[in-house]
Amino acid sequence: MKKNKIFLVFILPTIILFTVIITSTLGEEVVPTWLQNISAIISAIIAYFLFLKDHSIKVFLGWNRFKGIFKKDTVAWKGTYKFSFYEEDYNFIEDVKSLIQRLNLTFNEEINIRDINNNNENYATFTIMLKGYNRMIRVSHGQSDDENIHKLTINYEVSISYSDSRTEIQRYNKFLELLNKGHKIIGKELITDNSEKELYIIHLSFAKYNPFYGLSIKNIDESAKDVEFNLKFKMDNLIITTSKNTLKAVSENKEQLINVLDDYIALSTVG
Repeated sequence: MKKNKIFLVFILPTIILFTVIITSTLGEEVVPTWLQNISAIISAIIAYFLFLKDHSIKVFLGWNRFKGIFKKDTVAWKGTYKFSFYEEDYNFIEDVKSLIQRLNLTFNEEINIRDINNNNENYATFTIMLKGYNRMIRVSHGQSDDENIHKLTINYEVSISYSDSRTEIQRYNKFLELLNKGHKIIGKELITDNSEKELYIIHLSFAKYNPFYGLSIKNIDESAKDVEFNLKFKMDNLIITTSKNTLKAVSENKEQLINVLDDYIALSTVG
């Protein structure tokens, strides 16, 4: 068991317990009533918090989110957005130029786009420098059987600290909002191939445990060795796969994906 967990589970409650006992037995002549009351209130609050941390997902994640502010470990993001649209006389190179312009206008002076490679008719790359981190962007183009139906896949990669992950969620959300601007996205009723579906994918690699995985194993007897498993579940149209060091979410809805990032991203170490 780690030192910080030992302190939180055993040492701190023990100190508080002895403090309460001492203050309650010495009497008002030695310990003022107000100090006894404060000691009792603090002990009750901590006991209640420890109970909630063990039985509430929201409290557990909130506590780890708070601890994550002080962590320097990294989370590797790999985001993918796929969509199809109808357009005659489509020019991929000009479309990528337009995307870069939208990024510059949206993020203003905060952003620095460099290493632009946009000479291929079906593939382009560039790097976004924003708030001290480089984000590698890859854009690829494909076509369906109908020459006027085009498919775009945009990949977004960055390694960022736990403490900066909260604001990165907001930036990634804003980035996604700019990608399909000006395109006539094909409605579900016109899709003839699964590859034409609009799809959001995020894959996170954690330096250490992610909170959701940690919550899943935290009550397993510590004598059990090498406990590892993969968990996959579906909520509405959202599919989540989680393991000790990774989390992958796939959805046709952007808001669902952002909610997953907001709730389950690794913001501190667990275990």
